[in-house]
Amino acid sequence: MRLDTTPSAIRLTWEPTYDDSFMEYMITRRRTGEDPSEAMIVARITSPQNTVFIDDVPESNVSYIYSLTVATFYGLDITVSEPVEAQAEVQLEHVILQDVLNPDNRAILRLDSERSFDHVDDMVLIRPWGASAPIGVYGTTQYERFSGTFTLATDEVSTAEDHVNALRSLWRSRATVVYRDERGRKFYGKITKFSEQDRRIQNYTVDVELTEVHHVEGVV
Repeated sequence: MRLDTTPSAIRLTWEPTYDDSFMEYMITRRRTGEDPSEAMIVARITSPQNTVFIDDVPESNVSYIYSLTVATFYGLDITVSEPVEAQAEVQLEHVILQDVLNPDNRAILRLDSERSFDHVDDMVLIRPWGASAPIGVYGTTQYERFSGTFTLATDEVSTAEDHVNALRSLWRSRATVVYRDERGRKFYGKITKFSEQDRRIQNYTVDVELTEVHHVEGVV
C-alpha cells in the first residue's frame, strides 16, 4: 500500500455467486482459537459481483480466521450457506496511523526515538466541607494517550516529504484514526498534537500525540 514497505492489510477474494435469490455476502473475523460465536462482522456485501474485501486494520502478529457466508432469499425464508474460512495475519515493522473512514488517508511512522503510552483515569479531587484534605472520586472513563518522536526519512518507497505530507494531511482531516504498531497494539483516537522539524534534507523529525476515543469496529 501507499508509503508502506510491508503488507499492512489482509485481502480476501472469492468466486461470485450467480444465484438470482442472492441477498448478501457476510464476512466475519475472529482470532485463531476463538469460538466462532466470538466473531465480529466486518463486512456485508450486497453486490454478487463484488468478490473482494480488504481488512485495513488487522493487528500485527495476530492470526485471524475470516469466515464467508452467502445469504439467499427464497419467498419468506432466508438461507445462509455453510461458512468458508481462511486464516491470515500481518506483521508490521513500524507505526501506522490510518483514517477509519478513508483507509487511503494514512501515515507511516518509522525510526522512532521515543514512544510512550499513558493510561488515564478520570479521578477528580474533592474536598468535603470542613475536611483538611481532599478525597479522590473516580468516574468510569479510562483511556490511553500515546506520544512519540519519529524521524521521517526517505526510503525505498517514498521520500521523507511524502511521509510528512501524509501525516500532515491526516492531522488536518481531524478524522478518528486507528493506531497500529509492530508490537500488536491497536486503538482508536484523535491526533491531539502534531509538530515537525526539518532537520536535514530528506529528513524530518515529528512529534505526535494521540488521545484514545470511543469507536466500535465492525458492522451490524
